[in-house]
Amino acid sequence: MNVMSTLHDRNSTEPLRTLILTSSSGNGHNAAADAFTDCATYLLGLQIEIKIEHLLENSSFILAKAVDFYNYIQRNAPWFHHIYYNIIELQELINPGTVSLGRDYYIQLLNDFQPQVIISVHDALNKGYFELGKQIIGSHLRCITYCLEFQGGY
Repeated sequence: MNVMSTLHDRNSTEPLRTLILTSSSGNGHNAAADAFTDCATYLLGLQIEIKIEHLLENSSFILAKAVDFYNYIQRNAPWFHHIYYNIIELQELINPGTVSLGRDYYIQLLNDFQPQVIISVHDALNKGYFELGKQIIGSHLRCITYCLEFQGGY
């Protein structure tokens, strides 16, 4: 189900509250979030309310430092990216299907904004985040991955 059909199927005059989860690890994630926001706002106007959240940076000091380190690697030691990426991927094995770091921040964000749709434009922000979102908001929450990294490589 996509955002447009979710909007079309609703019987509400309130705007569709859409939460976009992103991070400033590189520029592509934020560019995708901004592009979706521009397009949806152009097409839907006041029928959609969008909040872009830099969840890694805002939810946890440790995650914020991991983003900083990632960006340092990209600028100064790109050869180390392969090692770093695989270390980060271990998070899924350690805590599958859940959110550990920044959990309280994310829950508060969900409770405050009450999104009807969550869009992840970052590969690390759908692992457990969608499941926790449905626990907090309910099974009617629509979750979408719009991540350009899922095009082929690892």
